[in-house]
Amino acid sequence: MTDPKALTRAAIILTVIATGLGRLLLGDAYRSYVRPSMFVPLLLSALAIAGLALWTAFGFDDGDDAAAGEHGHEDHGHAHGGLPRIAWWLIVPFACVAIVPLRPLGSSSVRSSGANQAVTQRAEWPVEDPPAADGTMSLLDFVSQVVNDPAHPVDGEVRLTGFVQAQQDGGFVLARFVMTCCAADAQPLLVTVLWDDEPPPKDAWATVTGTHLPAAADTAPEERIEAENIVVEASSVEVIDQPADPYETP
Repeated sequence: MTDPKALTRAAIILTVIATGLGRLLLGDAYRSYVRPSMFVPLLLSALAIAGLALWTAFGFDDGDDAAAGEHGHEDHGHAHGGLPRIAWWLIVPFACVAIVPLRPLGSSSVRSSGANQAVTQRAEWPVEDPPAADGTMSLLDFVSQVVNDPAHPVDGEVRLTGFVQAQQDGGFVLARFVMTCCAADAQPLLVTVLWDDEPPPKDAWATVTGTHLPAAADTAPEERIEAENIVVEASSVEVIDQPADPYETP
């Protein structure tokens, strides 16, 4: 027969995993890790795992006792089907999700050497979303146009939203991650903001209104992607709450 203690342990592990997924789905927390379109698959997964936990705890019957009666075998005082101890390690990441405050990637996850690489994948894509009436653009569209189409600089005022990646003399670096599927594949976008007043604190979210300052005409193509060559002179900087969708998507 299957060891009842093993079934109890399995039910506990499955319950912790389902709880961790459920914790992600409360409010907008799951958006710190995956795209909004992943809500339904995550919800179905959590429900399936919770159902499996209940079945393991209360409804499991492997038929060993019936088989033993038919063949005249007896339980010789030992149980079969024990749960490997390594299975307990499965609960660690989900327990962390259930306990640790959930935050999206921030300044500590940005590597300047790999910044703005996402726009190189759009080299042949037109910028499909022109600035709104108030100049609002996604950071991805803005950086894409600056890097991939220097002959047509962004005219007029733009409004860009991101978090402060670093403070520096005369301004700060505005950043935001582009997510294709989940946080593991997120890539950072960086823009240098010229601002004479006190910059917002590191990791604070802000909306920057300003004008684009094109890089020098002789800037090499491979250098246009660097943050110091993607510059906005700010006329206003407004500190805001973290958006419901902290990542941009291509």
